[in-house]
Amino acid sequence: MTGRDVFRLRADLGWTGAQFASLFGVHPSTVYRWEDRDTNDLKTEPLQLQLLTVLRGEIKRQGSNNLKKLTEQMEDALALGGSLRALHVLLSVVYAPPDAVIP
Repeated sequence: MTGRDVFRLRADLGWTGAQFASLFGVHPSTVYRWEDRDTNDLKTEPLQLQLLTVLRGEIKRQGSNNLKKLTEQMEDALALGGSLRALHVLLSVVYAPPDAVIP
């Protein structure tokens, strides 16, 4: 995953660097450093890279309506319960049965 991929993920979600950073447990400046990398050697923890990859796959899989719902749910979770709650929302959608509908 390159910095351009990270930027696209954040742009697809319509999030600020601070929102995105909160999801991954890093400072916003770290997100911007990731985005500036042109190579596949992002300075991430293994779990962070795995979550970035899962999020990228989920964005590709979701239609625009479902992506909007997912984004809203994750934003609400970040605002109400922080990054762990937002991760729970993301992972519950990613690992839901294929025919499940996002409420």
